[in-house]
Amino acid sequence: MTIEQSIAFYEQQAKFGVKLGLDTVRDLLRRLGDPQKNMPYLHIAGTNGKGSTAAFLSTILIEAGYHVGLYTSPALERFNERIQINNVPISDDAIIRNTARVQQAVEEMKKDGANLPSQFELETALAFLCFQEAEVDMVVLEVGMGGRLDATNIIEKPWVSLICSISLDHTKYLGNTLSAIAGEKAGIIKSGCPVVLYSQEKEVEETVEAVAERRNAPICKPDFSSIRVQSTSLNGQRFTWTDAEGKTWPISLSMMGDYQMPNAIMALSAITLLRKNGKIALDDDVILRGLQKTAWKGRFEKVLDSPLTILDGAHNPGGARLFAQSVKDFLGDRQLVMVLGILADKEIDKMLDLFLPLAKHVVTLTPDNPRAMPASELAEEIRQRGREATPCESLEEAWSAAKNYCTTQNSAVVFVGSLYMIGHVRTYLKHEGE
Repeated sequence: MTIEQSIAFYEQQAKFGVKLGLDTVRDLLRRLGDPQKNMPYLHIAGTNGKGSTAAFLSTILIEAGYHVGLYTSPALERFNERIQINNVPISDDAIIRNTARVQQAVEEMKKDGANLPSQFELETALAFLCFQEAEVDMVVLEVGMGGRLDATNIIEKPWVSLICSISLDHTKYLGNTLSAIAGEKAGIIKSGCPVVLYSQEKEVEETVEAVAERRNAPICKPDFSSIRVQSTSLNGQRFTWTDAEGKTWPISLSMMGDYQMPNAIMALSAITLLRKNGKIALDDDVILRGLQKTAWKGRFEKVLDSPLTILDGAHNPGGARLFAQSVKDFLGDRQLVMVLGILADKEIDKMLDLFLPLAKHVVTLTPDNPRAMPASELAEEIRQRGREATPCESLEEAWSAAKNYCTTQNSAVVFVGSLYMIGHVRTYLKHEGE
């Protein structure tokens, strides 16, 4: 089996769509010897910020000398990125070797007439096998969608559960109110296991807190109001944060984006909680170095200096709101050329309300996903709002159009929207810059 054949095995399951529930993944993992058992987990749910928070956690733990598994989705550029050991994507050989085991289990399920796993369930099983094989000390595990019925929720008792920012997304599967979605996300809370909750809308907090109370799970809610920004630039940001015990942390991040400050505090709060509970041992300076060293691709990431080019995977209204604030704070009075690609099942009206006031010129592109809104349709939506938009058939055409609109030294290009677009853009532009 080649790596291409291995990846095709997972991707061919995409045609069967999303399947929420734990019975099938439980059956699959049982046939694989339950590789998910006997590993400590830091489990992360939320609508926005999961990936960045996971990256902060992983990097801090690596800095402390731990052997860390990281599972996130989706991959931006290569399939391997979804499963990492010490922030290094898993090797092709590891994927091939463990995919053979997953395939064998699926064949057994077919013979037995059992329900067959979805793409995400198969990939989650692969991740557990890779982490078991690598003998990691702990796993930072990001929920795929929702929480209660997500395949990652097959784990029994995590060391800590983190619930990040929640907004309306995947409403077809999770519900069309914030409280309904929060209830699904809170499904990762296990009896007696501590929870770190992102400070946000009251109805979200009340829903999560009610679940935590029923499950006797102690909850920590960091106060972001004590953030004091010291400096921001295209190379990162510096700020202080005072925790509940009155301790002030001087934090430097190499990443841009206002939203990375609370994400960093979520990770810091979880790490200090684990330290207090005796789960890990590390000093404050290790935590601060880990925060500073953390990088996360495609989240308000500068990829080129000339023209200044930023990538951001703001793919729902919550992400768009955070992106808009970061544009104001980090790009100031620059004239923005926005290349926009969105999936058709997103709340496009709300996203355009946030995106369009930021841009002088808009170029549209079709993300590489079956659910994508075609560039021509997105451009028409924008024109109906009284704005011009240039639809492009290819990334090369969109990049050329964007550069042509950069008529001054004060211009900048921002690619924003679906992560399925951002990944392809990043690969292309990184190659362009070589």
